[in-house]
Amino acid sequence: MHNKSIGTKVGRRVRSRIGSVVGIGVASMLVLAGVSLVGVLPASATAALTFSNVPASGIANQSLATFTVNIGSGGSSGDTVTVSSSDCTISGGTITGSTTGTTATFSSDVTITGGGSCILTATDTTAGGTATSSAISIAPTKLAFTSASPTAGLYSVPLPSFQVSVVGPTGNVDTAVSSDSIAISTATGGCTLTGTLSATTASGVATFSNVILTAGTACVLTATDSTNGSLATATTAAIAMSSNTPTQVGFKTQPTGTVTAGTASTYTVAVEASSGATVSSTTGDSDLITLTSVCKLSGVTAEYAVGGVATFPDLIINTAGACTLTATDSSRTLTAANSALVTVTPGVPTHLAFVTAPPTTVNGTGTALTTFEVGVEDAYGNIDSTVTGSTDTIVLSSPCGIGGTATESAAAGAAVFSNISYTGTGTCVLTATDTSRTLTVATATTSVGQPQAALSLTTRTGYIDSPLALGTKGGSGTGAVTYTVANGTATGCAITSGALKATTSGTCIVTATKAAASPYASVSTAATTVLISSAPRALHLAGILTIGRKSVVTISGYNFSGRPRAISNVAGFSATVSRDTGKLLTLKVTVKASATRPGVKTMTLIFANGKRSSFKYSLH
Repeated sequence: MHNKSIGTKVGRRVRSRIGSVVGIGVASMLVLAGVSLVGVLPASATAALTFSNVPASGIANQSLATFTVNIGSGGSSGDTVTVSSSDCTISGGTITGSTTGTTATFSSDVTITGGGSCILTATDTTAGGTATSSAISIAPTKLAFTSASPTAGLYSVPLPSFQVSVVGPTGNVDTAVSSDSIAISTATGGCTLTGTLSATTASGVATFSNVILTAGTACVLTATDSTNGSLATATTAAIAMSSNTPTQVGFKTQPTGTVTAGTASTYTVAVEASSGATVSSTTGDSDLITLTSVCKLSGVTAEYAVGGVATFPDLIINTAGACTLTATDSSRTLTAANSALVTVTPGVPTHLAFVTAPPTTVNGTGTALTTFEVGVEDAYGNIDSTVTGSTDTIVLSSPCGIGGTATESAAAGAAVFSNISYTGTGTCVLTATDTSRTLTVATATTSVGQPQAALSLTTRTGYIDSPLALGTKGGSGTGAVTYTVANGTATGCAITSGALKATTSGTCIVTATKAAASPYASVSTAATTVLISSAPRALHLAGILTIGRKSVVTISGYNFSGRPRAISNVAGFSATVSRDTGKLLTLKVTVKASATRPGVKTMTLIFANGKRSSFKYSLH
């Protein structure tokens, strides 16, 4: 009763003082009233928060069990409370709880998307104040093939590299898992695995680069966590397997659509199995791959395969136009490959060239030369048919003097000259110059002189076993005579030092040319047929030759002509040919008595053309 009275009195005094003091704070007023509240009422209070029922563990990407955050002193009913985390990712970011009175309830609201140990932070966004939870262990749920899992492969060759990851239900990788052992196996009937079939996770990921299938078709791989047996396994789709035997080559890097002549490009060609897969094991290594084309190539055109692939880093196509490349395996018989079509454009023009040349000889001044062209070309002999090479002016000159139109404009990169003649004789050099820009000139030489007398070939027949010395008549001056030859019905027609030979009988076609010699131009014969026959040969004597008697015998053979003379290595031998059919000779033979002894003797036939044929006979 006494204490109550004292309190009542103090209160009255305080209220009385408050009513008479202006501009003094509550705490100050209390002090003035003689009541100290230091440590009881802070100048700026914040809410004191605490967690309740925080789960010790959870599963990645699944809602945590229900927990609450209690609002203590400094806060009040209706305050807004949020939950976040600085070391884990919460699905949806910062989560706001449902507050009833001084309790915020989080029921199936918070989902941790990553694995590991997570601490939550609760914040009273109305009154201020924070609190942290105890650690929550978040576990992943399964394994997954998180890089492109293999869909095809070659027997006994490592499958393409792939990865298996420890993930949550929605596939996020648990980077906290860094020591689990992941094993690869297969339950597909008939499938056999070798190679490196286990790997350890690093930041939740295990990498496999040496998994090899040696048998089976449509094989399915299974990944298992040997460390954490609670994780669901992962499987691949069926893997299509094919033979590792190389059957072909194929372009891995195709030519681009357009390149400039003389520009280096890179191409790659693979040694492939029938499926088109690169044979990258030692089976496909060290094969020599060669590139060819109807277009002229330069740079390195033959390379050895490494890992089943040959790389051509500096191949150059020099011929303008549309080209394809052909790749062949020079080490073994594999199907060749043709590249895609590439268009090659000319390079920068560097010189002029006679695309079609003027004749090398003409008979006399004023004789019109056959039409010829001068082209604007790049360093590789390609005519620049673009605008650059189509506006150039080409001029002809010669110390012999020129008649006709000696200046022409290029059209599509070439200037055509159709009425040029020489006004002087001799060895005339024709020079073509580009007056539009500085390019290397082109030159051609023509011998201009008086016509020679007609030239003809005088030798028309020969024998297969004897070179035929060729001869001519006609012509003028001192020019040397040379010969060219082509096969007619004979084979192996050839001329050596002015003599003609053939390997079979028949005809050879010979042309003789007498060179120009001042003041004459050169002259040639018409193409002349020369008959090459087999040499005459005696094969067999029919009949009996007896000493001291006249005998009639026949000799068979071929290419007989002119009733040959017959001689023998026998004293007192004489013979007369009474008949010659070309293949059969009839001879009347006399051998004087006591001139020789019987035995094997030799008879020789001497033909009108000087050819001889000898054979053995018996003398009785």
